[in-house]
Amino acid sequence: MLYCEWLKFRKSPLFWALPAVSLFGPLLFMVMRLGEPMSWEGYLSNEKLMYPFMTVTLWIALIASQIISKEYTDFTASVLYTYPRSRMSIIFTKLFIASLILLVSQFIEFIGLYITIWIFKGEPLPAELLNDQLARAGLFLLGQLAVLPLFALFSQISRSLLVPVLVAVAATIANLSLGVSGSKYFWYSPFSVVAAPYVSDIGNIETGKIVMLIVIVFPVSLTALLMHTFKMEVK
Repeated sequence: MLYCEWLKFRKSPLFWALPAVSLFGPLLFMVMRLGEPMSWEGYLSNEKLMYPFMTVTLWIALIASQIISKEYTDFTASVLYTYPRSRMSIIFTKLFIASLILLVSQFIEFIGLYITIWIFKGEPLPAELLNDQLARAGLFLLGQLAVLPLFALFSQISRSLLVPVLVAVAATIANLSLGVSGSKYFWYSPFSVVAAPYVSDIGNIETGKIVMLIVIVFPVSLTALLMHTFKMEVK
């Protein structure tokens, strides 16, 4: 089943969009700021408005829609759920493939950031800042994986691309407005777990809050997804 799910993604437009989505932030920000003097901290904090705040939530929604709702739009769901496999194994296979896609996206984005900032500054990222960015990237990836089942649930309930995308747009606007302004209400949204590693200053990651969000959001969203998977009727 893993290979089948991979082939479905391999044949989708999202496969070709993956490198473009991952490198959009680093490349665009570098081009916008070429020739402009900027500190390491200023560059990193401003560049991270692109991918964590403006891109990744919509990207998660599109991936979830690709692996879940496309089964309904292509009328293959009724066939899929008649396989001699449990519904749990089917949904976990889909989540595993989606998680791999997010991992690859994160890797490409981080390498793209490292290379573009080297080009921009003319020297590699200092070790201290590199370690800080690696820690944030790890929490960032965990945040994406935590919210993935939630978008899969929206895709499964709506059986369409539109609903998860609209939720992602609303979450992106909320993360931008509340996160950038430093509002305390930012932490009350489950979708803040995606952007949370980048709301604090360099060297001051709010690890405790982020881990608490992940520990709450992931099991709740996964449980809700599994409950709906077992109870839903497939036509």
